[in-house]
Amino acid sequence: MTSGKTRRAEVAGGGFAGLTAAIALKQSGWDVTLHEKGPELRAFGAGIYLWYNGLRVLEGLGALEEVLEGSHTPPTYETWMHNKSVSKETFNGLPWRVMTRSHLHTALANRVRALGIEIRVNSEAVSADPEGRLTLQTGETIEADLIVGADGVGSKVRDSIGFEQDRWDSTDGIIRLIVPRKKQELGHGEWDNTIDMWNFWPRVQRILYSPCNDDELYLGLMAPAADPRGSRVPLDLEVWVEMFPFLEPCLVEAAKLKSARYDRYATTRLDSWTRGKVALVGDAAHAMCPALAQGAGCAMVNAFSLAQELETASSVEDAIVDWEKRIRPITDRCQALSGDYAANRSLSKGNMFTPAALEAARYDPLRRVYSWPQ
Repeated sequence: MTSGKTRRAEVAGGGFAGLTAAIALKQSGWDVTLHEKGPELRAFGAGIYLWYNGLRVLEGLGALEEVLEGSHTPPTYETWMHNKSVSKETFNGLPWRVMTRSHLHTALANRVRALGIEIRVNSEAVSADPEGRLTLQTGETIEADLIVGADGVGSKVRDSIGFEQDRWDSTDGIIRLIVPRKKQELGHGEWDNTIDMWNFWPRVQRILYSPCNDDELYLGLMAPAADPRGSRVPLDLEVWVEMFPFLEPCLVEAAKLKSARYDRYATTRLDSWTRGKVALVGDAAHAMCPALAQGAGCAMVNAFSLAQELETASSVEDAIVDWEKRIRPITDRCQALSGDYAANRSLSKGNMFTPAALEAARYDPLRRVYSWPQ
């Protein structure tokens, strides 16, 4: 950081992108306030994958050890078609991890508190000004050297400024759940693997089976939005057990979850991520389909890289423009390929984690280079 007064950042949003931005900026010497619209910092959703790029961010934030404890690296990523294995991928040893979203969020929130970052809950950002002003739902306006809009797909920071955007939904959607692993009840099988189970007949249904640790299992149940039974929540147990009878012990638990949601795959693409002293990160800037499991990874990399770019910059406005030019192409390519994979259901073929598909995963944000053999 340049000499002079401590610079102030206001971060809108307490999700993975916002927490990462707050920690990274604080570690770079910024005075940071984190705004969360809810009554507490808490995670939403079920499970999550982090690849090498996201794990390196956690290392840079000082949160990696806590995340590794209580998460899981499956021996292989296995793909099934009509209940028969068609591929097993190990990614040439590229590090990856599966965990609950609450586990990752807790580790980041613990780091925020350890650094003494000011957390304001019940504090929703409703608008921002490129000159460096953030307005809250109470009417309070705060001036800062940097405004970080990390307030999700419905970002009010973004929309108040008028960024041009394209947003579209995919044909398919997903029900995401955390259930007990029931490993003993499942019986013989390689149940420590991630198993991507596809069926196209007599209907399109997919289950992404993802162990998070010894006790918790992340299930992603995909069906077209036009399928009233496959997209039904709470879960239509009969229709899922019919297609995946070997998972019945887990599906019975899944059907008990009355809070389950069905979400369409969505993509958001903006003309720019920056305007004046405002930078957008995470889903506010680049929501993407989950096919490559990089939504959170790219969000965390971009938030961390923003703080890197600002470390020695004399002009916030110039630095965040340079940041977008440097880091955005990786995200754009990942977003586009992820959308293509989702639209064409490409992962059903197996062996689809090509060098292009793993480009974002191989990026090392600490060293700003690509690492790991392809």
